[in-house]
Amino acid sequence: MGQGFRPLLVACLVISAVGAQGSVMRVVTPDGSTFLLFPRKGRPVAYWASFVRMGRVHEGPGQAGLAAACVRSSLLGTHSHGSSNAHEEEAALLELDRAEDRLARAQRDGREPEEVDRLRLARDAARKESRRFVEQQSFLRLLARLPAQQPRVTPMVDGTLVELAVPTVRLRQLARLMESRRREPLLRRLGSLVKAALAERHAEVAGRAHDRALALLALEVYPARLALLPPSNQRRIRRSQATEFYRACQRPERTFTAIVGSFDAEKLTADLKRVFVQPAPGHGARALPTEPPQDGRASKRIRSTLPRLVLGWRPPAGTSRDLLEITALLLVGDDTFGLMAHLVHEKRLAQSIEATAGFPSMTATGLLMLTATARQPSGFDRLQESVRKHVDDLRRGASVDSAARAIVIWSTRRQRLLDSPSRLAAWLALMAGVGRRVDVLAKPPTTAAVRAKLAGLLAVDSENEVTSDLENR
Repeated sequence: MGQGFRPLLVACLVISAVGAQGSVMRVVTPDGSTFLLFPRKGRPVAYWASFVRMGRVHEGPGQAGLAAACVRSSLLGTHSHGSSNAHEEEAALLELDRAEDRLARAQRDGREPEEVDRLRLARDAARKESRRFVEQQSFLRLLARLPAQQPRVTPMVDGTLVELAVPTVRLRQLARLMESRRREPLLRRLGSLVKAALAERHAEVAGRAHDRALALLALEVYPARLALLPPSNQRRIRRSQATEFYRACQRPERTFTAIVGSFDAEKLTADLKRVFVQPAPGHGARALPTEPPQDGRASKRIRSTLPRLVLGWRPPAGTSRDLLEITALLLVGDDTFGLMAHLVHEKRLAQSIEATAGFPSMTATGLLMLTATARQPSGFDRLQESVRKHVDDLRRGASVDSAARAIVIWSTRRQRLLDSPSRLAAWLALMAGVGRRVDVLAKPPTTAAVRAKLAGLLAVDSENEVTSDLENR
């Protein structure tokens, strides 16, 4: 590929995106919710993605799994939708909470088996009574009648994403249901949902020792230190505690929704402003502490069954997401250039190499991360040497050819994002949720701009390293 062809290809990708799409409208409704509307031609389907700042970092001691459980529970019914008698159901759920408390206290105190059995029967009866009001209608059935796609919930470290799709003509009905879910959830089945969320957490952190070590190494204050570790044992979470947590976090000013599809933006704006009106009472959750600047390079060795190297850099404040993603591509390359070509295909030293613009399951930037796993423990030292040399070369400035290739790959991926309305809606909601204003139709940065920023992004003083302890190999 000639030097003059690459910039032309990048320009063509951007032009095709501009020609195929409209522009993003930012709307703030009377209750304080933020909506990003991206109308586009196509099937009469709208993709709805909502990101709320209610994640693991907002959970207090003994509350692990509560954020994901609350979001899923809120989709099981509200006072206005999905209950045959909301007031009686609320009373029944409170009685179930008391029955759970009495049973847990008796088991903890070592009461007689007969008394424990009696309290267990009372708990089961309270549970049956609380479910009596769900038989006629449920929130998910109401969604299905629109018809809407089954909601997909993705718990993250610093928030939770809810995604679904609906016919365009049903957007207003969907908006009413989602507003009711935010404002007046019944929070059913909390106990089982918390247990399921904890099981997911344990499964997710299994085998991620390097990532967790990197979090502990790089983050000094940010609660993600704890959120990226396996959750500790905890007592049962009372429904009153869950309700207080939900009301503090699931607030309009903490909710960011992107809607992508074939719709009239002006009409939808008017509908949203009529539906999302009532502000949330009280105050939101406390602000998370800010991370202090890193003081010099840090490294750590951990026990591992895999010969793995992880490098992370804390990018300067205000670094654009686009630039981080292009830098991640420069760190790895592909089958034709960079570490992927050199260490995976040519030298066959690496089993895998990947780079990401952030921690797993965290929407905030966190770290720019590079992970390399050697094929054999005996080749680990050569792998480390090659990776560090590559990083040093990038600090001095990537070649024009490599920077151009990375920009082309990034532009192709951005085009694929634009071509997928569901992925685009989720991405817009996530970026808005972490305070990043993103222009999806912006031109890619120039090769000169990328090369000029590499030294700052990969600065030695902001580098963190985690290596496998292979002394016994």
